[in-house]
Amino acid sequence: MPGYKEHLFTGFVTAGIIVAILHFLFHLNLIDANLLTTLVVTTLIFSVISDIDHKSSNISGFLHFFSILAVIAIIADIIPFNFSSTLILLSLLGLEIYHWNSAKNNWEHRQFPHSLTFGLFALVVLFLITFSWIAVIIGAVTFLSHIVIDDYFDQAVEQDKKFWRSVISRLK
Repeated sequence: MPGYKEHLFTGFVTAGIIVAILHFLFHLNLIDANLLTTLVVTTLIFSVISDIDHKSSNISGFLHFFSILAVIAIIADIIPFNFSSTLILLSLLGLEIYHWNSAKNNWEHRQFPHSLTFGLFALVVLFLITFSWIAVIIGAVTFLSHIVIDDYFDQAVEQDKKFWRSVISRLK
């Protein structure tokens, strides 16, 4: 069972390969401090975000810490209160609520955050915060790397089918 170190390593290697492809094949200049910071943070988050459904995961601890830090930063006017900061706060709040209600403390924790649908929702939020397609590509690849090294891709697809059937049946 891969841990957070393996997920981070795989995420950064995968992100590095994608950045190299974008740079050398498509001649995109990615050596910009702001974009590079965004890509590193995206890789850090999307490599491990799926494990938010495990109470003892490192990402769970970081979630709690950054939720408190984000609220303090906005109240102290360190971060401006705008669309992006509001979206970040709402995302953190949603993850906190999900975590407290649904996270398990065993190795059979793989729930909604291990689904491709969760990854898609997270990528939409990422785009609305960064407005960067490159960040979305890196986020998608690193999120998928997590699912793949967990050997959970087939189960994620089945989980998505079940989720969307449930959504469609409720809409009828």
